[in-house]
Amino acid sequence: RRIQIFSLEGRHLGSFGGIGNLDSQLSDPWGLSLDSTGNVIVADTVDKLIKIFTPDGRFVMKIGGQGSFSWPVHCVQCGEYFIVSDSNEHCIKAFNR
Repeated sequence: RRIQIFSLEGRHLGSFGGIGNLDSQLSDPWGLSLDSTGNVIVADTVDKLIKIFTPDGRFVMKIGGQGSFSWPVHCVQCGEYFIVSDSNEHCIKAFNR
């Protein structure tokens, strides 16, 4: 339950996350993408949150909260919006950056 970073040659460069519910931790990461600045966007499905980290793993922000998602599985940035796929609710949700 962590994000691992590898070079194109397959060399392990680092990792971040770890099991837990703190902002810097992940419960059950499913989807991952990068935003326009290179930050890592992670759908932490069991915690029902989208968490954003710098490329070196520092926590930046989270999207969601009580009742925002049922089962978020992926998130991408499109312009000024974060687009989240919520599997259990069978819908796509957009959030202003």
